[in-house]
Amino acid sequence: MDRTTNTVANFALNFLIGYAVGALLRGRRAGVRAGLVAGVVGAVASWVAYGRFEDVDELEDDGELVEIEV
Repeated sequence: MDRTTNTVANFALNFLIGYAVGALLRGRRAGVRAGLVAGVVGAVASWVAYGRFEDVDELEDDGELVEIEV
């Protein structure tokens, strides 16, 4: 998934969660506001964090294996 698709998906998911919680607690208008805030925060976080964890598999493991007898 590319960066833009990931950001849009995170916005949509966070909007739906924020809307559901806000609408349940305070009504439809508050749900829309809460959804927008949650969506924007989630989208910005996913935009910034995209690509930071892609190189996890490429870490070099030069350490020795330690065997522990049980």
